[in-house]
Amino acid sequence: MATETSFFSKLEARVAEVNSLLCIGLDPHSKEILSADESSKATPQEKCDAAFTFCKTIIDATLPYAACYKPNAAFFEALGDNGATTLVRV
Repeated sequence: MATETSFFSKLEARVAEVNSLLCIGLDPHSKEILSADESSKATPQEKCDAAFTFCKTIIDATLPYAACYKPNAAFFEALGDNGATTLVRV
């Protein structure tokens, strides 16, 4: 029988690993991921891809320092049908 590590055990290990309590919020606001002109022309999938790239860039830049990340579900829900899939990708 496989044992799963709890969220809090994983968090505790990560806090110890990076010696930090920093939690990074991931809020892909539409005005930050595409310009107004780009946003008006972008397909829903392009908007989702831009949100993913925005979050991934933040994660890559802060990985050595962050204990955890908190994606804001509302920003992903605003992306429409593919928003939930994008949230899972992040």
